[in-house]
Amino acid sequence: VGALSSIGGADPSLKYPYSINRFFGVQYALPDKWVVEADYIGSVGNHLIATTNMNRCLGCFEPLNNGTPVTPNSYFSSITMSTNGANSTYNGGTFAVTHPFGSNFNLQAALTIGKTLSEVDVINPGAGNEASTVYDPYNIKAQRSYASFDIPKAFTANGTYHLPTLSNEPAVLRTIAGGWQVSAVLTLEWG
Repeated sequence: VGALSSIGGADPSLKYPYSINRFFGVQYALPDKWVVEADYIGSVGNHLIATTNMNRCLGCFEPLNNGTPVTPNSYFSSITMSTNGANSTYNGGTFAVTHPFGSNFNLQAALTIGKTLSEVDVINPGAGNEASTVYDPYNIKAQRSYASFDIPKAFTANGTYHLPTLSNEPAVLRTIAGGWQVSAVLTLEWG
């Protein structure tokens, strides 16, 4: 008794969200089996879905009620609406080098520099943009900024060592213990 109800719905002109991905890369083989590579990666997410409480007035607070927001429609606690006025962009470059050392060891290292911008996002796995915070439901684009999952710089190195094939051993031993590989990966992210 006395509690306000909430209602919600979707914008009747809701569009399908979609993304556009771009890639361009060049690779060059240097003497002594060195390979260098430079890649551009870009993507744009359009019409991303954001669900927000439309029953609020920015800057409207009741000073006599401990700063409780004044709602334009006092009959409901929240009026949630799903719209797709949000977008996202990613632009980045990767610079990589690969080199085999002898016949059994291969090393690859890459540096990625990029930027992810969005109006709404969440970092929980499996959660969509509809769970993110919208500060001004009437101007979502005003909160465009670095995404919460933006990683401006990343360095990755990996090496693979091919263990002996045991070609002079009995077939059972060759099958079980021969031809294995040992790998290691190092990833550093910062920014």
